[in-house]
Amino acid sequence: MSAEENKATIRRFYAEVLNGANMESADELVDPSFVDHAAPPHPGSDLQFLHQFWPHVWRVAFPDWFIDVQDMVAEGDKVSARYVASGTHQGDFMGFPPSGKKITVTGMNLFRLENGKLAEEYANMDMMALMQQLGAIPSQG
Repeated sequence: MSAEENKATIRRFYAEVLNGANMESADELVDPSFVDHAAPPHPGSDLQFLHQFWPHVWRVAFPDWFIDVQDMVAEGDKVSARYVASGTHQGDFMGFPPSGKKITVTGMNLFRLENGKLAEEYANMDMMALMQQLGAIPSQG
C-alpha cells in the first residue's frame, strides 16, 4: 500500500472507529493480531480488546469523545498523527465517577500497517492533563 492509501486507512480509523464507535469498521481496518503499545494505563492490546475497551469503557466515560487530527505524516508502512481530543466526563473512568467536566487533551499516534490494516500502534495521550482536568491530580499554579 502507498503512504497515501495508508493515511486514508488511518483517517477512516479515526472517523469510523474512534469518533464513530463503529466496531464493524474496526474489523475491516484492524488486523486481528493488532498490537497496541499505548502508554499506561492500558491493560490490553489486540482487536478483541479494542472491541471491549473502546465502546464499553472509553465511550461510556466520554460518550461525546471526538479526536480532531491536526497533522498526519506517512512514510512507507507507517503513519503518524497528532491530535486534539475532547469529550465530556459522563461515566465512570478509572474509578472516578462522572464529573460532567469537558476534557481536552493532546496526543500522538504512530501506526504501522500491514496489508492495508492496522497492525501496530504506539500511542501517547497527555493522561496527566486528562487526570488534572478530572480533578484526580492537582494542577500546579
